[in-house]
Amino acid sequence: MTVGVLSVANGLSDPLHALLVLCALAALLGVCARFVAAPGTAAVCWFFLNGFAVPPQGELTWQGYPDAGRLVFLMVAALLGTVIARLVNARSAYRRITPDGDRDAGS
Repeated sequence: MTVGVLSVANGLSDPLHALLVLCALAALLGVCARFVAAPGTAAVCWFFLNGFAVPPQGELTWQGYPDAGRLVFLMVAALLGTVIARLVNARSAYRRITPDGDRDAGS
């Protein structure tokens, strides 16, 4: 759906736009996932990027370093989303178990 919206909005003229949007999607999906899901999330996003956004469209090809770089960006985005979610969860868990008086002791 993301690639379809980009196609209608003429955002596929440059594959970088599609890569940035799919990186944001991978990070958003990473928020709800575990670390072990990051490679799968990155791979699915790469399939959509390579199959529909990078010419020739509709054909999966491996172009070497450019595709490896795109896959790495997508993987980092998925991992970043997961790390952010874990940090937010850890902070809220710390606040739940810390008494109110001890929270301000460090400042």
